[in-house]
Amino acid sequence: MLLALRARGLWRPDARLFARLIRGAAASLLMAAALFAAKQTLPHVGGGPLRVPLLAGLCLGGFAIYTAAVFALRAVTPGDLGTLRLRA
Repeated sequence: MLLALRARGLWRPDARLFARLIRGAAASLLMAAALFAAKQTLPHVGGGPLRVPLLAGLCLGGFAIYTAAVFALRAVTPGDLGTLRLRA
């Protein structure tokens, strides 16, 4: 869709969009690196009883790291979240 809009001259990304995309990609790389490091340090539990809690911890940890990274790198600002708020 974006390619078609761009081809017709109806949409042209600006420098701010590219900067945010780069910062968002950097936040994703930080999360991936942290999850990779966590996976390397956690014991291999296979099908043991700790499998589900450890997986939940990895997911929540990844979410927390990504959230912190996007705000720290300013890929998302608090004002952006305000625009997503539903109005009745």
